[in-house]
Amino acid sequence: MKILNEKINNLYQSQKKDMGGTGLLWMALIFTILSGFFFAPNVFSKGVIDRVTFEYLIVAFAFLAVLSLVSYFYIYSKKKISKRFAGIIIVLYKLFLIVCVVVCIPIIIFLKITEIILNYRAKKLDNLENWFIILVIDMFVIMAFCYIDIWGAEKITKYTAYIIKNKYYYNIVEYSLELFLILCLFKVEVDAVNILILKVMNHFGMSKIKKKVSKRQKDKIYDFGVKNDITKYIDEKNKDIRQYEKKQKDCLRYDLEYQKKTIWKFQLVCLIILFFIATFIPDLLFKDHQGDAINVITIFTLIMLYVDKRKEWK
Repeated sequence: MKILNEKINNLYQSQKKDMGGTGLLWMALIFTILSGFFFAPNVFSKGVIDRVTFEYLIVAFAFLAVLSLVSYFYIYSKKKISKRFAGIIIVLYKLFLIVCVVVCIPIIIFLKITEIILNYRAKKLDNLENWFIILVIDMFVIMAFCYIDIWGAEKITKYTAYIIKNKYYYNIVEYSLELFLILCLFKVEVDAVNILILKVMNHFGMSKIKKKVSKRQKDKIYDFGVKNDITKYIDEKNKDIRQYEKKQKDCLRYDLEYQKKTIWKFQLVCLIILFFIATFIPDLLFKDHQGDAINVITIFTLIMLYVDKRKEWK
């Protein structure tokens, strides 16, 4: 605690570049948008648990937005003030930081559990940060299209049920079909966005590799002890560059594969959570439709597992 206290004290007006000044402002904006996004579900929600959850998320993300903004001014402010007033600011910042941590304990626990489940192969902090950014974008996508997806699934279900009943004289379970369609729409939308994100990451990653290789060719001084033999010296130099480029590409390939697999595992974790809710506390999300919900989640999970294992089987 003493070391942490000293670090917080030293952060005041430190102008530290590695803290990412612009990043703090972007985080404040993202958390503000997230807080605002939960207003609509909170207004339309009728369940007590739903309302409490949405209200908590609104408050928690609002606290995180304010903390990001306050941290920016705490670290990058250049205004000269007296030591006594500076001491008061540092104490107030620490108090607000403690309050924010207490408010965000459920989110911290959730992220810690997620980290334990998904994080053991991250290798570097950048992979975790990129995964968190992708997760936030996926949340935006789901919230943006949520009501449209539910409306579309409901219309398709009613039309399908009408056709099957009047043409083939069979009855289908409308709730099951509607829930299955909603899950499919969420999955397709999120996967489409993630594919685009991974392509962008690959494009920028390859650009960085080209710059690194070019810089290595210009800056590195090679001394292979074979300068008298120009041909051998050039061959050794080119070999070193190729090995360096291959290593960078392997790292990029691993990072992209990590993101892809981690996203997939997180989706599976979400389905397991839904299955747990449907089995033990169905009134939370699937009131009067427990059996249908369990069947749909099971079928959807099996389809996901089949699609994932299909390449290995081939």
